Amino acid sequence: MQLGDLTVRFATINSQPTIRLDTPSGRLTLSASTVRFLYGLRHCVQRVIATMTGVVGRAEAKLRVFRHIAAGVEDPSSALRAISGSADFDRNDLLDCELLVMDREVALCVTIPAGLGRLCELTVMDGLYRTTYTYIIDGEE
Repeated sequence: MQLGDLTVRFATINSQPTIRLDTPSGRLTLSASTVRFLYGLRHCVQRVIATMTGVVGRAEAKLRVFRHIAAGVEDPSSALRAISGSADFDRNDLLDCELLVMDREVALCVTIPAGLGRLCELTVMDGLYRTTYTYIIDGEE
C-alpha cells in the first residue's frame, strides 16, 4: 500500500505477522503485537515519534560523518580505528558506540579516474539486516 512517500507492507517473519514502513530514507518493521500495543498507547504516539525522529536524524548525521572518515583511509581494515580515534567520535555517547559496532564492514573505496573523486560502499550490519550505501566523496553524487 502506497501513502505518498510511505510504503506500507504486511509480511510474516518467523511466523509472526509484521508491518513494514518504508520511506525514501529509512525502514521500520513492527510486529503486529507491537502495533496493537502502540495503538493502546495512542496518546503517547506523538511523543514516541518526536523522540525517534530526533534519534534517527542524529544517527544519520553521525553515520554520514563516520562514512566520510572511513572513506579517507587507504586500508578499509583501519577504518574503525580511524573513526574511534577522530574528534567526531565520543566514547561516552551510546549512539557513537552502537554505530561503531554496527559497522562491521565499514567501507570499501576506489579512486575514480579523471579526478572525479572516490567511489565508496558502506555496508552496515544490524542483526539480520544488511544495508549498503554507495556514495562518492569529493565528486558529484
